[in-house]
Amino acid sequence: MPDFEQLKKELAKPEVTLQLLWEEYSDRCRLSGLKPYQLTQFNSNLQ
Repeated sequence: MPDFEQLKKELAKPEVTLQLLWEEYSDRCRLSGLKPYQLTQFNSNLQ
């Protein structure tokens, strides 16, 4: 489960986008053998 509170803080930084955060999250999940949220589900949990 992503830390959505931390991700919200990351979004406040310049040059950080939802797409970038999702790509990093999904890469970490795949390396760990986990199935990541799809982009739309990830985005809806951040809002």
